[in-house]
Amino acid sequence: MTDMRSADSLWSAADVWLKKPHVVNKRLCGVTETEYRDVDTAELIQVLSPLLGTSIKIADISVFLHTDIVDKEHETAGRWCVGVRTIIPKVNKTGECLYKEVIIKDIVGHAVTFIPFEETDVGQVTVKSSNIYQIQLQLKPEEWMLSLHALTPEQWCSDGVAYPKLSWLCTKLLPKLSRWALESKTSEFKSTLSLIPVEKYSILYQQLKEKYKELVKVRAVFFYFFNSLNLDCGSHLSTVRMHICVRNECVRTVSRKVWDLPTCTYT
Repeated sequence: MTDMRSADSLWSAADVWLKKPHVVNKRLCGVTETEYRDVDTAELIQVLSPLLGTSIKIADISVFLHTDIVDKEHETAGRWCVGVRTIIPKVNKTGECLYKEVIIKDIVGHAVTFIPFEETDVGQVTVKSSNIYQIQLQLKPEEWMLSLHALTPEQWCSDGVAYPKLSWLCTKLLPKLSRWALESKTSEFKSTLSLIPVEKYSILYQQLKEKYKELVKVRAVFFYFFNSLNLDCGSHLSTVRMHICVRNECVRTVSRKVWDLPTCTYT
């Protein structure tokens, strides 16, 4: 696979995670995205500075993004592609708080960086500096690989929904991205979820779940099959019963005539 094709495959795979994270993370409904725009390094810093505030030094994030690498061709046209996505969980436990991420695509470094932040209904922003991570395509002679880097892995914080565990990103997401990169196929058809606003879908999902929660309290149904053996009468009596148990309580016994086997006497 050539370098150009490898890079194209990375962006194709990354787009699945960017636009349809619910394909991998089943606890999400989906995302909404702002329009991406191309910027140079100076403009990128201008975008990040007010967002990051005092939560993280701009110098630290610059090193993480490798902004020191200069490419005159792309600096003119816009080396970086920046946008914001809003993550929509199936169940939002924080109420009005929105989970968002600044998405930074590095065209030169073949990497995409995620800077998560939370925004309240009054516009207050809190950057989750502990969960900044980057997915990068590393090109080598005759081979390529995807790697994941966290800015502060020792401080990583996970809720299992909007913020997956770092180990999950490495062991679940990266293999998926690698497979998608190899396939690098773009669907000609929109997913059914993309045909409706994902925010409305999420709200309706939560309303229905609340409305019918009493109907889904049955956690599991267990089927037990018991064989009883009568040894005292000198014969083997085989009887089978099926006990249907709900919430670990036996509520009824169902038997079938075909299970009533005749007694067999052995001499």
